Amino acid sequence: MIINNGILNAVIHCKNKAYLIKTSQPSIQMEFDTVVKMLKEKQKSIIETKQISFKNTEIDLVLDGIYKDEKNYSVPILISPFEKVQKADKLFISLQAYYLKKHFNLKIEKIEIIFGQQQKRTKIILCKVVKDIKKLVTVVEQIEKAEILPLFYKNAHCQLCEFYQFCDEKLQKRDDLSLLGNLKPKEIEQKNNRGIFSVKQLSYIFRPKKNPHRKRKFLPELKALSIREQKVFIQKLPELEQKETEIFFDIESIPDRDFYYLTWSNCQKRNFRNGIFFLGR
Repeated sequence: MIINNGILNAVIHCKNKAYLIKTSQPSIQMEFDTVVKMLKEKQKSIIETKQISFKNTEIDLVLDGIYKDEKNYSVPILISPFEKVQKADKLFISLQAYYLKKHFNLKIEKIEIIFGQQQKRTKIILCKVVKDIKKLVTVVEQIEKAEILPLFYKNAHCQLCEFYQFCDEKLQKRDDLSLLGNLKPKEIEQKNNRGIFSVKQLSYIFRPKKNPHRKRKFLPELKALSIREQKVFIQKLPELEQKETEIFFDIESIPDRDFYYLTWSNCQKRNFRNGIFFLGR
């Protein structure tokens, strides 16, 4: 397996995705990826840096840029179109730095991310993310040795993944517990150890508590039962106090820019007003 940008980006989100890339599984181009790529190309056209490739029999990495610092150490660069530095970006450029040090004997102490419309810069010391990098490198090694599709669960990245349809079909076929959307892998493993592997099986273990008014967290067993019975179950009736004046808010935002704009409607007896406020940062 040739370790490239696609593999490194995949292991951060899902080892199954990395395996599918390794085995050249057919994928679908996602609109999100297209937009991010377009925004990144726009960023690159503004920033004075050039892509550089590092390639041998095991590695094929492309960096957004690299330069030498005052110690004559190499500093890899990652360009991000987002207004905030994402954790995935930190891990990705850190992984790139790890393999550059290992295969090309580069001296690297830190990495740099250029992000946002204002081309802000932040530097990350590699020794501070070494634990995370070791875990991801272990995953890469597992993928290299894997001959069958590894066990996987639905996660937050699935809706942005080019292999979404492929994985969703398999998850639906086995009625996987992760389809409920609120169970962590450790919780799923615990239920598997109890012999519960599907949403349907989970639905049969729901038991109402003796005190129905006691405050409880959301129960995945109840959600599973709702799916099986095709019914809506209310855990507790909401207590809503009716007022003469009713105000409804609809808030829209661009989260990574901390920008919010508010669409509002105010209903009071026969009077009706509406409008749009731009709240800014």
